[in-house]
Amino acid sequence: MKRLTKNKGSDGFTLVELLMVIVIIAMLGTISISVLRASLESAKIAQTQTTINKIDSIITVIYEKYQYRKMDMSTSPTNTAFDRERSRIKLLRDLMRMDMPCNYDEITGSAFGQQQSALSQSYQVLRQFYEDEKKKNPKYLAPADIVNAELLYLVVTNGDPDSRSMFTEREIGDVNGNGFSEFVDAWGRPIQWLRWAPGLPESDRQTLVGQADDNDSDPLDPLNAGEKDPDQGIPGWFLAPFVVSGGPDGVIGLEMGETLCNNSPFSASSLSIGAEKDSPDGSYHDNIHNHTLVR
Repeated sequence: MKRLTKNKGSDGFTLVELLMVIVIIAMLGTISISVLRASLESAKIAQTQTTINKIDSIITVIYEKYQYRKMDMSTSPTNTAFDRERSRIKLLRDLMRMDMPCNYDEITGSAFGQQQSALSQSYQVLRQFYEDEKKKNPKYLAPADIVNAELLYLVVTNGDPDSRSMFTEREIGDVNGNGFSEFVDAWGRPIQWLRWAPGLPESDRQTLVGQADDNDSDPLDPLNAGEKDPDQGIPGWFLAPFVVSGGPDGVIGLEMGETLCNNSPFSASSLSIGAEKDSPDGSYHDNIHNHTLVR
C-alpha cells in the first residue's frame, strides 16, 4: 500500500506572503486614517462656518441699524446740505468705532480723541485689564489678535444681550485665560473680525477694490458725502463686517492691522495696507468667513 505523505511547503505562508499581507493591512490602515482625518477636518470646517454664520446674523443687524441713526448736528459749522451730510457721516463713523471697536486703541479713545459713547463704557473693564498689565510690565503689549477677538465677543453680546444663548460652550473660549471670552473656531483658535474690510481679495458680500462704481453706494452714506478721496471725487461703496477664522492651518494670511480699524473705511491708508495685501503663499484661501457664500 502506498503511504500518503505531506507535500513540503504546504504547512503555512511564506515570509514573502506574510510581508505582502502586512503591507496591504498597513495601506488599508493608512487609507482609513486619512479618510477619518479628512472627515474630522470637514466636520471642523462645517462647525466653524456655523459659528461664523451665527455671529454674522447678529453683527449684520447691529451694523445696519446705524443706517437709521440720527446724529446731533447742532454743532456743525457748515450750512450746505452736502457739507452737513459729510459732517454727519464722519460723526456716524466715529460713533461706530466707539460702539463696535475692533482694536485696543478704539477702547482707549486714542483713535478719535477722548469722546466716548454710552455703549463704549461697556468696554472699559477690558481696557482697564490691559492697562493694569502694562503697569506691571511697561514693555507689555496687548496681543492684537486676542484683543480683537475679545472685542468681537463683547460687540455681539452687548449689541444683542440675548445672543449668548445662541452659542454652545464649545463655540466660546478664553484662549489666554484672562477672564474675557472669545468666540473660537473648531480648532480652539479665536475668531477675528474687521468692522470695515475694503481690501478683501474675494467677497460675495461687497464690491472689491477697484470695481466700485456710482451705483454701488454705501447705504450708510447714500449721498456719497464721506467719499474716499474728496479731491478726486472717488465715492465710497458698500462694506460689511468681516468675521474670519484662519481655517485648518490657523493662518488668516490677510492684513488685520490696527490701521484698518482706526481709519475711515475708504481712506488711502486702509486700502494701501489693507486686506488686499494677502500672503505670498495664498494661505488666506482656506479661511472660513462670512463673505463667501459658496466655498
